[in-house]
Amino acid sequence: MFVGLTLTIQNATADIYYSRENSTILQIQNLSTDNPPYVFTTTDYIRTFSRIFHLDVDPTTGHLNPNFTSTQLFVHATMPFADPYSTFQNALATPFLLFQASSFLNLWSTDNSAGELTDLPSQLYTTADLVQTVPRGVIAPWTVFVFLALGCLVYCICVGCLLWSMTIQGPPTTRFQLLDFASRIVSNRTPSSFGDLLATTANGDSKYMRSTLVDEHVYLGGLGSAGDVRSFGLAPDAGSFLSSERQGMAIGFSRKADVVALKCGETYV
Repeated sequence: MFVGLTLTIQNATADIYYSRENSTILQIQNLSTDNPPYVFTTTDYIRTFSRIFHLDVDPTTGHLNPNFTSTQLFVHATMPFADPYSTFQNALATPFLLFQASSFLNLWSTDNSAGELTDLPSQLYTTADLVQTVPRGVIAPWTVFVFLALGCLVYCICVGCLLWSMTIQGPPTTRFQLLDFASRIVSNRTPSSFGDLLATTANGDSKYMRSTLVDEHVYLGGLGSAGDVRSFGLAPDAGSFLSSERQGMAIGFSRKADVVALKCGETYV
C-alpha cells in the first residue's frame, strides 16, 4: 500500500509564547519562510515502523511483548485523538518525535544525563525565557466613560437631595430625644391631651398598656396660634430655674384632629 509514496516535511523556526498556567500556546511570531523540504521515501518509513512494531519474545513465558517504542507510539500518537484520520496523521509524525536527536523521548541515540548535546544542527536547539505571569484585566474604554457618567449622575442626585433635605423645616431638637418626645406629649394641656392617656399607663403593666392604647389615634401638629412660648430650664448654678420666651407655635400630640396642620415657612418651637 505504501509503494511509491513519499512524505515531505519542512522544518521551521518561530518565537512561541507559552502559558505554563494552563499549558496553552498564546502566540506564535517570526515564523520562518522558505524552509528546505525533507523528503522521506516509503522504504525509510517501512523500516522505521518495522522497528516500532517489532515484538520481543519474553524468555520467561515465551509470549510476544511489544517493545518500549510501541508503547510510546500508542501513548503519544493515539490517546489524544478520537477520529481515525487524526490518529493516522499523528502516527506518521510520531517517529520524528521519538527519534529526533534532541528529543527527550529519544532513548536510543541520546543520553539525557550528559547535559546539553553538541554538534547538532542549529534548528534542533531551542531557548526559553521564563517570565512571571501577572494576570491583568482589560476594560473597554466605553465602559469607563459610562461608569464615570453614571457615577457623576448619582453624585449630583445625592448632593441635590442633601441640599433639598436641608430646606425641610423641623422643630428644634436636642441631643436627648426621649426628653424631646416627652415635651411634645405634655405640651398639649387640652382635654384631648395624649399625655393624660399615657399617665394612666404609669403602672408599667404591658398587658394593660396594650389594652389602653389599642385603636387610639394620635395627631401631631401645631397647638393653637402662633405666639410667645415660654420654656423652662435649670440654671448651671445653685439649681435655680430659668425661663425664656420664644416666638412661634408649639408642636404637640393630640387624641383628636384639633391640631393645626404644619405649614412650610412657619416657625415652630
